[in-house]
Amino acid sequence: MSRSSSFEQPATSLTVPPGQGQPVWSVVAPPTPTVGREADIETGVRMLDAATTRLVTLTGPGGIGKTRLAVEIARRIEGDFVHGACFVPLAPVRDPELVPVAVARALGIQESRDIATSDLMLNVLRERHLLLVLDNLEHLVDEAALWVSELLGACPRVTALATSRIALQIAGERRFLVAPLDLPGEGIDDDIERLAERAAVELFVQRAGAVRLDFTLTPANASAVAGICRVLDGVPLAIELAAARLRVLSPDALLARLTDRLDVLRSDLRDAPPRHQTMRDAIAWSHDLLSTEEQWWFRRLAVFTGGFALDAAEALEEAGTSVPAIDVVTSLVDQSLVHRLPMDTGAPRFRMLEVIREYGLDCLDALGETDAVRDAHAAWCLELARRADTGIEGSDQLAWLGRLDAELDNIRGALAWLRERERIVDAQEMVGSIWEFLVLRGFYTEARAAYEALVAHPQGGALTAGRAASLSGLGIVALRQGDVVRALEALNEAVVICRQIDARRQLVRATACRGFALHTTGRVDEAYVDGMESLELAKDTGDHWGEANARVHLGLVFLQRGELDAAWAQMQAGVDLCREMGESWVLSVNLGNLSSLALRRGERELAASYKEEADHLAAQVGDMLNRAVSLSALADIDRARGDIESAERHLRDSLAVVQELGDPYSAGYALVSLGSLATAAGEIGRAVPLLRDAIAQ
Repeated sequence: MSRSSSFEQPATSLTVPPGQGQPVWSVVAPPTPTVGREADIETGVRMLDAATTRLVTLTGPGGIGKTRLAVEIARRIEGDFVHGACFVPLAPVRDPELVPVAVARALGIQESRDIATSDLMLNVLRERHLLLVLDNLEHLVDEAALWVSELLGACPRVTALATSRIALQIAGERRFLVAPLDLPGEGIDDDIERLAERAAVELFVQRAGAVRLDFTLTPANASAVAGICRVLDGVPLAIELAAARLRVLSPDALLARLTDRLDVLRSDLRDAPPRHQTMRDAIAWSHDLLSTEEQWWFRRLAVFTGGFALDAAEALEEAGTSVPAIDVVTSLVDQSLVHRLPMDTGAPRFRMLEVIREYGLDCLDALGETDAVRDAHAAWCLELARRADTGIEGSDQLAWLGRLDAELDNIRGALAWLRERERIVDAQEMVGSIWEFLVLRGFYTEARAAYEALVAHPQGGALTAGRAASLSGLGIVALRQGDVVRALEALNEAVVICRQIDARRQLVRATACRGFALHTTGRVDEAYVDGMESLELAKDTGDHWGEANARVHLGLVFLQRGELDAAWAQMQAGVDLCREMGESWVLSVNLGNLSSLALRRGERELAASYKEEADHLAAQVGDMLNRAVSLSALADIDRARGDIESAERHLRDSLAVVQELGDPYSAGYALVSLGSLATAAGEIGRAVPLLRDAIAQ
């Protein structure tokens, strides 16, 4: 028997124990250790241990490790069967009618000229207590599933463990979806011990050590190794093929080349089965089993980055498509080329593993369909952004924020495509429609780069609402980054455009944003003028969110003027509007401001109540900046109560948040507050560097 590869198992060995006339079968051990599957092995064993279980099917895409897992489960449990376990490799079988023949050969049973092999198998196995491992059934499943059902019905002591890209869908089947290996989370790349515990990393390091004896996980290569495992989605075959490349590449060089996964991931093992020689072969094996209609959908769904919902898939349907999106997505999930993402609530989402998605994109290119499909994808993203523009400001705010979180990678991909096609006006409208989301989530650096490129593009100079919205977003982001000059330049232009094209809704937001920028620079009177214009126009047009937002800024203007009653009235009116709309974001900001104002009025308990609600709402919408503001407000309350230690702790937590966001304005405020605390405590030596840092912001 030839040595087996790490991707496939050999046929079963056959032994006859002394004193027994019936053989006992045993599954041959794999040549390399199995990594990261102990919990899965235990799950499989438990499933097979159940008294009512006759068939367990391990499903998953090519290269996910179904065969290896089945072998380990069988080896763990074969002693529980009187006649052991028999491994039957079915990948080479092309005719479904030959499945019984393949099983007979694996069992060492001689075929008969007088009786059909399928019937012979039923007769031989009728009294055997045996675990039958049927490996790689996907290409035979339609006909073979019926024979397996007949076999289990006629042989009550036989249990089957199958591996297949698609479930057998027969009575009594229990399915086990084999997941990718555990991946390293973000932020642990410098922690060698925690990184090494991740199964994907462990497998890579183990296989890399087989081709380079001196290879170990070190601080120098840890980040690259973690990146390789993430790029490959924890798919074992992909990781093994990648690790083999370390014969000639460093981890950093390998990671850089994995932008083209399918060409890099190749094996030179002579005994690896053909479908595992390259990652492309493994996926092609599954792809070629799809119907023409399923292949049509498969390559189109590959355009989605980070996953998709059914309504997004439906946007790609074309006239004459005979199979609707919901049916084909269901089929592709069943065939392990698409998987459903875990979600407790909301619309179901689906995703392709990145290496599978890359294969689909290659299919699009090969058939000359890329431009049309990417145009359709960009059109869907643009329409989503348009709907989000208003949806994010109402009672469905949390749902829209969640949707944009989920679709952000798709929007990024669509933006790149629109820029490549020089559809700058559409690109401006798309990212201009979600500037509030980008600011709320703290994507300052990314958003500013996108806005600057779009407003400076030769084809992006048209006076449109999209350009005005992009300029408004640019202005707020620049302000958050401490670039007041650029912020006012962008916001001034946004206001001018809105007035020229009579874009009233955009004008409400542009004037409010400019008013906020003017307020932060101390130009209080000009800020008041902008705030009042935004407020009156919002009231005239019935724009409740715009009105509530304008009142936020006017409240701050009055507060800076020392007009506390007027500030309170504006903030309270904004709170009432937000509660009426069911809006959370602006409500949290207003409540935070009211908390600070209540503290100045000596109403400590009311201040604490407002602050707690503001903090809760900010957490709901994911507003890290407002959470930092709430922490700062809590520090003020602590200080008023005399709890200096708690006040300093809250201020330092607030400072950490705004520094992570890259917001020098808020960081400066936190540093000034910390310096003030130190000064009040008489610790001048500690206060001075804090205040110097504040000035440097």
